[in-house]
Amino acid sequence: MKAYTISFLKQDRSIREMLYAKLTDLAEVFPEFFEKFTKGTGSPKTLKPGSEMVFDLEKMNFRIINHLTAIDEATPREVSTEIVRELLKDAA
Repeated sequence: MKAYTISFLKQDRSIREMLYAKLTDLAEVFPEFFEKFTKGTGSPKTLKPGSEMVFDLEKMNFRIINHLTAIDEATPREVSTEIVRELLKDAA
């Protein structure tokens, strides 16, 4: 499964490095998890320019990152689909 690492400035100005999956990739590889945790009850959330909702693979939760505060560009990498599937089972 494709994942990404990125370093960015958080709102409190501290630096954070994150390993994350894009929601489109998560939905493609794990549609049952994606559908269960992204059902909305209202209108879609509007994000600030440069922001993207992603799934943090270390904290196992949805996060919003702002690419405008990135220290470097997101770097793609491959992670084990089976390991991520097991982690998502535990998170569900």
